[in-house]
Amino acid sequence: MKISSSLPRHFLYLILLVLTTALAGCDKNTTEEPSEPDKPGDITETDIDSADVLPVHNLGEDFASYIESIDYSPDSTTIYVSLKQSTPAGRIPKEASIIVIPECEIFPDGFGATVRSVRLSPTIMLTCSWPDLSQFAEEFNLSTADGTLEISEIEVFDQDGNRIEFEEYDPDDQGSSSRSRAGICNLITRQHLDLSVSNGTAWNHLRFLGQVYYGFRYIGATIQKERGRRTIMTFDIEPTLGLNVSSIVECKAEVNKDIRIGQLRTNLKALVAGVPVVFPVTFYLYFEAAAAGSITFESTLTHEFSSAFTISNSSGQWRSSRRNGDGNNGDESPWGIQKIDLDGSISTGLRAGVIVGLYSATTGVGINLIPKYTLSASASLSSDDLYRINPMVSNNIGIESEIYVAAKLFGCDLGKYTYSFPKIDLYDNSIHLFPGISGFKVGEGATETEKVVEYDREKHFFLENIQAEEGLVLLDENSEVVGRYKPTSTEENESKIHKKQYLSRLKPKKTYYAAPFYSIFGKTFIGNEYLFKTDDIIESRTYRLSILNSADERLLPDKKEFIIKADVGAEGDIEITNIEGMERQGNDWYYSWIDNVERTDGESTITFKEERASLRISAYVSDNPYSLCINEAHNHSDDSNTMINTSIGYQYHYYYVFRQAYENQAYSKYYYSWTSKRAEFWLSSDGKTQTPCDGQDNKGSMNTVYTTIHNITAKLERIGQ
Repeated sequence: MKISSSLPRHFLYLILLVLTTALAGCDKNTTEEPSEPDKPGDITETDIDSADVLPVHNLGEDFASYIESIDYSPDSTTIYVSLKQSTPAGRIPKEASIIVIPECEIFPDGFGATVRSVRLSPTIMLTCSWPDLSQFAEEFNLSTADGTLEISEIEVFDQDGNRIEFEEYDPDDQGSSSRSRAGICNLITRQHLDLSVSNGTAWNHLRFLGQVYYGFRYIGATIQKERGRRTIMTFDIEPTLGLNVSSIVECKAEVNKDIRIGQLRTNLKALVAGVPVVFPVTFYLYFEAAAAGSITFESTLTHEFSSAFTISNSSGQWRSSRRNGDGNNGDESPWGIQKIDLDGSISTGLRAGVIVGLYSATTGVGINLIPKYTLSASASLSSDDLYRINPMVSNNIGIESEIYVAAKLFGCDLGKYTYSFPKIDLYDNSIHLFPGISGFKVGEGATETEKVVEYDREKHFFLENIQAEEGLVLLDENSEVVGRYKPTSTEENESKIHKKQYLSRLKPKKTYYAAPFYSIFGKTFIGNEYLFKTDDIIESRTYRLSILNSADERLLPDKKEFIIKADVGAEGDIEITNIEGMERQGNDWYYSWIDNVERTDGESTITFKEERASLRISAYVSDNPYSLCINEAHNHSDDSNTMINTSIGYQYHYYYVFRQAYENQAYSKYYYSWTSKRAEFWLSSDGKTQTPCDGQDNKGSMNTVYTTIHNITAKLERIGQ
């Protein structure tokens, strides 16, 4: 016997149907053989479809031997049964009847059909349709609740259709719960999964290894027909899917893989008017993986999902509902990452289908259920700046599902029915790869060299379930690590944990950087650095500056001692706050002991003789252009603010100006002579006397030669300690 394979495969492989209620039965005369077939045209299609009940004939297992072939129309609604010419005339079915062949080797699910026409020549051809269960009997009541619908043992087949050994899986042992309801519970199988794609394909490397389980937490069905009323059917199905796999993925392309894992098969069985009715139930499963971009990825994926569907025609039209299930992961990502270098997206998941039919595993009522797990990111663990960037990882678990009903099986008046439920996101979250940091601040500690670091750390992030070390790192101004800390968690809420760390024994007046760090996969990643500075430790001091002698008496002040008040930092930085007997001008302090001007008026000129001598003290580097120190041991850079700079100057200028120009305030000086003497020296804040500056001769205007720097002896001593 040849059974055509023209039945579209997509009914079996792509449409994941949860309930195929194509139900068939037979009448009270099931042991009688059908009489001679009617002549063509005796009964119309309308007569068949409108009949409340049709004769039902149980043809017996042996009738399968008379069947030459079975073919199907492209839409699978019409069945063509060709009988051998040797078929006895008394065994040829009649038009407008329902024929049933019980379960046998050729028909493991049995066979049922409504005979719509019979042609006797040139070959014996029965044109049939799927049977309408409501035409089996005037009334019946089938239910899984009272056992009138029974389930057979589970069989599991691999991807090639071979029967395989399997392990029954009890979700209650895993802490799951199934509702206590009248029906069939926990028909779940677990299979080993080892999928790989070799090199040379679009995938450089792909492997998924672990376990997958699938089946039903619950199947419940009620099929009822009261005399004179239509048949009412209600199906409750709760499929469940789960996987626990490790994966290795490498690709640099946009690729996908679709692999059939296998299927679970069982039968619901009943007797209607004494005729065996078989409802094959098939749960078939595919594994899908897709990637786009440049990806190197090693991870585990653990998740379980259940959902509940109800399909009913109690209102006169097919209606369906779905109670969204959820996963056993709660708010946690199902991914466990060992290695990630992801610039693009990767998705994987299960495509499952359940279909229930009448004597058929390919047509009926069904459900498609597709949980898909997707990651999208631009994150490479080879990047040293990865924590500073801290990319967002888009992590989604989406469930797509639909219900399909071949309603012709239940009566032509109901029509076909397909309903796609909106996609639901069990988990849709864009989270940071590393723990995100916010509210980072550095506060004052108990002393100038203590600080308090506080920040909020995100509670959930993509790598949170992997063994790692995290904390706070302290860097100096050269970005060298000087300390690692594990801050204390002081409080937390649903999304954040507040962290606090005390930093002590810091150096005063220094620049530091604090940053979060995360060590994982043998590498330490440092996040954004936050700059802070420590305060100086200020000490108020009193110094006495003594001018002892000078090589030129004109540079020796009439006052030889000056009392200096100053604040000194931990590194010797000095700020003068007061000098007794001296006048402050900006950052300089001045003492003048000669300030003479002699004026002589002539007819057209005015002659001036000016003599001045002063002492200047400051605590910063002078940028005076006449500071022509050539002593290589001296540092006159900005780093010399730990010194007290003392400069003593004497000037004698003898010159004339033209009266008219002078009175108009637009005049030049014409010198008879110019004498300028200068002594400059540095004294450190620790009281040590520095060597005086050495200088050289320099030429001023009109080629007047003057000496800019002269030696002088002085000392600075700290007093009043």
